[in-house]
Amino acid sequence: MEKRKASLILVILGFIVIIVLPLVFFIFGWHSVDVACERNGQSVNCRIEENFAAGLYVREAIATEVTGIGYKTHQSHSTSGSGARTVLTSGLVFGTSGGSVDITVISSNTADDAKKQLILAFRAWQDSSSSQPFAHHADMVDIFGWLGGIGVAFWAWVLLSWPYYLWKQKKAAQP
Repeated sequence: MEKRKASLILVILGFIVIIVLPLVFFIFGWHSVDVACERNGQSVNCRIEENFAAGLYVREAIATEVTGIGYKTHQSHSTSGSGARTVLTSGLVFGTSGGSVDITVISSNTADDAKKQLILAFRAWQDSSSSQPFAHHADMVDIFGWLGGIGVAFWAWVLLSWPYYLWKQKKAAQP
């Protein structure tokens, strides 16, 4: 029987599909945003904490002299059976006296309800005369995050079970 070796390109593609893709889906598809704001006289200052991969990576930003909140829309191009089409994706930004500060660095067309709730809650707080600080948490998990989470959990199980398998194999080889 003839034994064939897999070409290097197939090994690389397999590695990407089996390991890298679930990891990327998990990192970028499973994120949340925490926004905390305080009034200092007439100005509003906010602290943004965006968590990726269920909190394994955290991005922090400060927005000073916030004047408003809104969407930052980007165009993305997608191809399908009917040809190319333009898809609008959005992220959230604080408008400040010095320009805009990103609340979410990932622009997507998912988690629209979470984005909308954050905007409405901030605007209601900003329009009120409350001296209480503003705090809001928004989970922005999509199907890619769940698929990536399943893939990462599978690979974590494989990595954790491998030493046990080696130990059991060594033990079975002993007389």
